[in-house]
Amino acid sequence: GLLVPQHAPLARSGGLAATSVDLSDYDAHQATLMEERVILVTPEDDVLGPASKLDTHLMSTGPLLHRAFSVFLFDERHRLLLQRRAAAKITFPSAWTNTCCSHPLFTPEEKGDDVGDAVVGARRAAVRKLEQELGLPEPQGRALDLRYLGRILY
Repeated sequence: GLLVPQHAPLARSGGLAATSVDLSDYDAHQATLMEERVILVTPEDDVLGPASKLDTHLMSTGPLLHRAFSVFLFDERHRLLLQRRAAAKITFPSAWTNTCCSHPLFTPEEKGDDVGDAVVGARRAAVRKLEQELGLPEPQGRALDLRYLGRILY
């Protein structure tokens, strides 16, 4: 599989205050996921601090620049596994996408603090989400073949 860390667009406003948005009409699990704390960064990828997924994606508060990743998983015949996002998703419901995309969380492990490497942190997040979203656990005794391709700022 290919791991492509990427960034959301730059913030138009500097505020990091928590946003009050009513998500009661959405799936409760999906609303809870929007509370997860992701990693705010500068355009040079210096960590600024945490913010909720909700705050980083709202046009009214940003969007705020944060770490994200995309996984492109290929089988032995070089076919790409695509997924269709659930209709209950708050962002991009029912859209066809790459194999898996999400965000490293604002934790020492997913920031890569213990090894001083943000790519290792993004890889850990990708492994977590592949199991969570697709039921693909990392094989026992060996690492998934995830290859870092580069950073995209958008």
